[in-house]
Amino acid sequence: ELTTEERDTLDGCKILQDLVRSLDRRVLAEDGPHARYSVAEHEAEMVEEVLPLISRTFEGLDGGSTEVLERFFESHSLAVRHAVARNVRTLLDRTAAVPRVPMQEYAAGHALGAADARGRPLLDAVVVG
Repeated sequence: ELTTEERDTLDGCKILQDLVRSLDRRVLAEDGPHARYSVAEHEAEMVEEVLPLISRTFEGLDGGSTEVLERFFESHSLAVRHAVARNVRTLLDRTAAVPRVPMQEYAAGHALGAADARGRPLLDAVVVG
């Protein structure tokens, strides 16, 4: 028989499990309304939905539990970044004549080639440091 605290923890884990499944569906989606095309979307979702849910669901997490959750969401964030890059590449491959170069190289070339209505470059140098 579970204590009230153990039952509450189990309920919180189920909520967290559902949340992770929802996040994973979005990460794995390659097309449609759930596909991620922006890391900013993911970060906003984390700040606006995930962190408040964890805060409301789990009172007084011990240090070990907090560390495990932190490592999980760091790994999940890396997976999201990979999925976003894949989704953007897939979208560009289907909709535009984009050369098969790294996305950073393509973006930099595109930005350096952009001009305003008068033909003046919007960006004429990139400083890396």
